[in-house]
Amino acid sequence: MTRNLELDWIDPLTAHVTNRSGRAVLDVDLRTTGKVTVDGKTDWTFSTKKLPDGEFIGLYRIKDDVGWATSPPFLEMTWRTEDSSEENYRRVPLHRPQE
Repeated sequence: MTRNLELDWIDPLTAHVTNRSGRAVLDVDLRTTGKVTVDGKTDWTFSTKKLPDGEFIGLYRIKDDVGWATSPPFLEMTWRTEDSSEENYRRVPLHRPQE
């Protein structure tokens, strides 16, 4: 499985999903699961038809909700590359790093 999209923490409340594939990725879908709030929303989602190489999607004001320890937050990402119809999937922890 390719791992073209990477989660980078900018600060304790901000993260970026960055395309590091060397080319554009298509049909990008991001969604949160577990007890977390992003931009004031639970069940945060974001979709775009194309994400150029080096571009990022910002997740702002990330906060663990009450009960996060029993329902840990994750970010699920799906996308495909220009030369393939196969969908790529990645699930990464979305618990913010220690300050």
